[in-house]
Amino acid sequence: PIWAVSLRAAIATVALFALQATGGRLARPPRGDLPVLISITLLHMVGFNLLASWGLGLVPTGRTVVLAYTTPLWVTPAAALLLREPLTSRRVVGVVVGLAGLVSLFNPLTFDWSDRRVVLGNLAVLVAAFLWAASIVHIRAHRWVSTPFVLIPWETLLTTLILTPIALVSTPLPHIDWSPRFVVLLLYLGIPGTAV
Repeated sequence: PIWAVSLRAAIATVALFALQATGGRLARPPRGDLPVLISITLLHMVGFNLLASWGLGLVPTGRTVVLAYTTPLWVTPAAALLLREPLTSRRVVGVVVGLAGLVSLFNPLTFDWSDRRVVLGNLAVLVAAFLWAASIVHIRAHRWVSTPFVLIPWETLLTTLILTPIALVSTPLPHIDWSPRFVVLLLYLGIPGTAV
């Protein structure tokens, strides 16, 4: 999974730099946007992907993948607490309904707390969702100098530069059958799935 994310980020980097260069909009990120660029890269693109990949490698995907997309449940209270965003009744109802759904999927009474792999896998995916939420809260608080579009190729480049060495150190080089079908799927993951 780490190699898949690294390859996906590398393809997205090439596509995004080409797209911006073609449109004459390629620019270095302004110094004022570096904190959010680093935050998005480390929390979402690296942290989320690493923890979610690791966690989903320990447990069956099934209901666990739902944990990865609980991010909005954590953004709402964090934004209210840290950014003083109004906690409207609709937002409270949304979070409560979301948490009720989460509890119904992950009934603590039926969860196998003795299985270390299951606990660690689910915890890793949940922490990944927290990291993504933290990134979103930072994005909301950030005072933009440029635009998010200007930063995206730099984020995918930095992600590639961080994840590739991690993949090299932590997992063996994958044996890849470079069939046309695999190449198309990889390009789909990298271009529409990540860059677009």
